[in-house]
Amino acid sequence: RIGRTFPKQRLRARVFGEYSFASGDRNPKDGTHGTFDQLYPNIHDHHGLADQIAWQNLKEVRGGLRVSLCRNWTLAGMYNDWYLASATDAFYNSSGSIVARDTTGLSGTHIGQELDGETSYRVNRQLEFGAGVGHIIPGSFLVHTHHGYGYTYPYVMMNYNFF
Repeated sequence: RIGRTFPKQRLRARVFGEYSFASGDRNPKDGTHGTFDQLYPNIHDHHGLADQIAWQNLKEVRGGLRVSLCRNWTLAGMYNDWYLASATDAFYNSSGSIVARDTTGLSGTHIGQELDGETSYRVNRQLEFGAGVGHIIPGSFLVHTHHGYGYTYPYVMMNYNFF
C-alpha cells in the first residue's frame, strides 16, 4: 500500500493505491488445499465495502481518495479490481465459502470491480455516524460461471468508543 496525504490544502486529502495477493490452489484435484486461508473473515473495507470478497485466490488492485470536508467530517471514494490468482481454483466469498469454480480454467480470471463511496461524521471522541455504498460490477469469470449480476450494498453505521 502506498499513499500520500496533502495536509496543507483547504480540504485535507489522502490518495492511496495498493496491490494485494493471496495464493490459489494450482491443482484442485490433487487432494491438497493450496489456497491461502484467511484467519479472520471480518474484512470490511479491506476488499471493498460490499463485503463479498475473501482474501483467498485473489489478486487485487485498489485505489481511493479520502477528503476531510471539515474537522470531523470525511468523504471517501474507492475502486477495487479483482482477479483470480489461479484460474483453476475457486472464487471465495468473505466467509471463505466457494461461490464459483471452473476447474478447467477456461472462464477467465477477472472476477469484477467495485466502486465504493462513504462518508462519516465524528460527533466527539466517542461517537461517530456514517453511511456508504458499494457496487460490484461482475467480470468475465463471474459471467462465464453464471454469477454475472451486479450487487449493491448500502449501509449506515454508528461507532461508540468506550475508552
